[in-house]
Amino acid sequence: MGIPFPEPTSPAGSRAEMFLRYLDYFRDRLATKLRELPEDESRRSRLPSGWTPIELLKHLTYIELRWLEWGFEGCRAVIENHNLDEVGQPGERWDGEPPAMLERVLFHLLQEYARHLGHLDIVCELADAGTGE
Repeated sequence: MGIPFPEPTSPAGSRAEMFLRYLDYFRDRLATKLRELPEDESRRSRLPSGWTPIELLKHLTYIELRWLEWGFEGCRAVIENHNLDEVGQPGERWDGEPPAMLERVLFHLLQEYARHLGHLDIVCELADAGTGE
C-alpha cells in the first residue's frame, strides 16, 4: 500500500516530524504513480504544456536540491538537524534576496508536490493508470 497519508489528527512529536511525514508521503505517491504508468506513458506528453511524467520527476528532484541541498545542507538531514526557524546560508541560491527560513522552504516543497501530484493524476487518468491516493 505504501506510506499512509499523514492525517491532521495523527499526533506528531514536532513540526519537523510533520513536514517529514508529508514529504515522505508525497515522495512515495510520486514513485507509486510513476511505477503504475505503462513504460511508454512515462516519457509521453499528454498535455498541451508538453511535459512528461519523467520530466516531472526530474523537476521535483531539482526543486528539492535547489531548496534543501543548495539552500541549506541536504534533503532529510536538514529537517532533522535544524530548527525550522533557521534561515538558509547566504549565497547565489537566493538570487540576491535574503535566505528563507527552513519552515517556509518546506511549505513551498509541500505545495510543489501536492500541485504536481494532481497534474500526474490527470496524466494517469488519461493513460488509464491508477489515480487518486
